[in-house]
Amino acid sequence: MVTLSATMATYAEAVGKFNECAAALFEHVRLQQLRQKEIEAESLRKEVAALRLVIPLLLEEMNTDACREECGSGDADAIPCGKDALHRGTTQMELDIFWATL
Repeated sequence: MVTLSATMATYAEAVGKFNECAAALFEHVRLQQLRQKEIEAESLRKEVAALRLVIPLLLEEMNTDACREECGSGDADAIPCGKDALHRGTTQMELDIFWATL
């Protein structure tokens, strides 16, 4: 007949092994979640870099179109408003605030 202390020792050993396996599993899951977040963060960095490249071009196009309408000229760079096409209608402070939010 198995003694109570031997049964308790076997139970304690099984519980210990279970706890070790559970801790290893939780650590593995945590590392997978961390890797996924790193992948998502890198994707967002690439998107922000693309936006930093495209937005000034879109602003230039938008401001050029607005100047053409305002002056009725086909050549927006020849408009006598004293500003280059990129910054017409957009102040430097607005651009700085925009870039700071990215």
